[in-house]
Amino acid sequence: MRTTANFLTISLFSLVVSTQAIFAETKPASSSPSPNLSPSHWKAEVRDNIWQAQQTWGKAKPLVSGNEVIIASTTGAFAVNAGFEALQQGGTAMDAALTTSMSQIVLSAGCWNSFAGVMTLVYYDAESNEVVSVNAGFVVPRAETDPASIPAAPEPSGRTALVPGYFAGISDAHKRYGKLPWQECFAPAIWLAEEGFEIDDALSGMVKSKQEVLNRRESTRAIFIKENGEFYREGDHFRQPLLAITLRSVAEKGVQHIYSGPWAEAMVQAVREEGGKLTLRDLAQYEPLWSTPLQTSYGGEYELYTPNCLGGARLLEALNLFELAGLRERESYATSANSLYDAIQIARVGPLISSPKETQDDFVMSLFGSGTTHSHERRVSKEHASVLWEKLNDNKWQTELRKLLKAFGNHSDGIVAADSYGNVVAMLHTINTASWGSTGIFVDGISIPDAACKRQKQLAQVGAGNRVPTTTNPLLALKQGKPVLASACIGRGLHESSLLRIHNVLDHGLGPREAIDAPLFLSMDFNTYPQGERRLTHHVICEDDFSDGVFDGVEALGQPLTKVPRGDFSNSGFWVGITLDPSSGLKKGCTTDKCNGIVLAK
Repeated sequence: MRTTANFLTISLFSLVVSTQAIFAETKPASSSPSPNLSPSHWKAEVRDNIWQAQQTWGKAKPLVSGNEVIIASTTGAFAVNAGFEALQQGGTAMDAALTTSMSQIVLSAGCWNSFAGVMTLVYYDAESNEVVSVNAGFVVPRAETDPASIPAAPEPSGRTALVPGYFAGISDAHKRYGKLPWQECFAPAIWLAEEGFEIDDALSGMVKSKQEVLNRRESTRAIFIKENGEFYREGDHFRQPLLAITLRSVAEKGVQHIYSGPWAEAMVQAVREEGGKLTLRDLAQYEPLWSTPLQTSYGGEYELYTPNCLGGARLLEALNLFELAGLRERESYATSANSLYDAIQIARVGPLISSPKETQDDFVMSLFGSGTTHSHERRVSKEHASVLWEKLNDNKWQTELRKLLKAFGNHSDGIVAADSYGNVVAMLHTINTASWGSTGIFVDGISIPDAACKRQKQLAQVGAGNRVPTTTNPLLALKQGKPVLASACIGRGLHESSLLRIHNVLDHGLGPREAIDAPLFLSMDFNTYPQGERRLTHHVICEDDFSDGVFDGVEALGQPLTKVPRGDFSNSGFWVGITLDPSSGLKKGCTTDKCNGIVLAK
């Protein structure tokens, strides 16, 4: 059985510590009256160390701590360092998150995130002692009145393109909570696009797997195919000059370049060439949604906040159920069959209860009743949790529930950061579809996600011109009004992974490294099941994480499980988290072992 003991990869630990030391000696925040985030001003040894970390995929990441500032993310060591520079030079947690996210997109070449993607976040503003939320999700084009006929992946179609929210979201966020100049936050991303970087094995593999898609359009071929007619591969130096020009235009002119300027015109033309229905009006009228975050109390100690979106509602709903089930006080699900059984039942139900206007399955109707709304706010209420917990203890209802088990996956990046002013952010940005999608459309260096390719029913339910529900779930936890945890998660199983990691930190006192090491379960992952069978009633566990006694005990209670080897435990919810001690100021963070993100702190 796997333990929750800390373990480190020594070379990576040394790399992170040495990078922190260099910054501590040369970049005190008070000595940076004129911020300059361009990597051309970083010390050579810093860039060398960071590029080494950039190549480190699938290695155990160390717990990193500091008293002044901290930033952590799922991917892109170089991008994290750019955000750390922002913190070092007097920027806020928001400045750091936005700077990091833009650099991540350049490093991914628009593969798993995009400047034409979406973003959600929750932000603790120390000055007002308030938590705010922004939802910059996709919007359905107004002319898309028959979404059921949108071609499904892998058939390419411009109709799969939705109105993007990322740039609008980060622009609004910076205006409200940024301190550094807007142009300066772009500097690392522009430098990466202009100067280029060496393609690593991970990106090379992505390119190789999607060559057919990347070969569809001339503008895309120009990005990914070299002069000799071959695709870029591992070890090649990869530059994105057209993207650099676009980013410089946004940095200088603002996001109107994207939503009502030349880029908007080019995007509409590109997607309409492929049959899309996007219009200039759709782009010009896009607005991110600032709202009161979803909120619930937890365990008599904490206040939990997520963005006002579908993923946030699911997460807080499940944590309310953990509280009702007594899982905070009971023996850990890692060692108790009864606790694991209840945790699985709670984790499975959230993704099956749809957002407003969505599916009206019989089991949902049995819970809510015909015509009853189930808004995000209602779903995070204690009253709702009580009704739902009663249903979860009904064997007949449980049987129906198991038939409807689904697995979910996204391509994204999570970022968490805390600055010297006391502000804290948890952010998630994503293309919300498969890597590069199926259309291969690039507009002036920016990839266009095909996020509608598997959401035809959902788009029909929300309606033309309306916002598409997003399943992202970044979270802030406050205790006595001060932040103690910032959490973000990506990949298949982000719901279960977020739920269990937060539970282990808040209820069992585990640190971020220990929470990542703790046993995990997922809804059925079709890629790992032998012979490709799809047993939707099952949950997946790693064969090393749970004892035979726990495994047999859960199955005896009626919950089928499937064991898989650790190497096959793929898409297991890539989590990043930081904890904060308000009394001492100590900040600790760790990130997923599966990706190439890091944690930097001072």
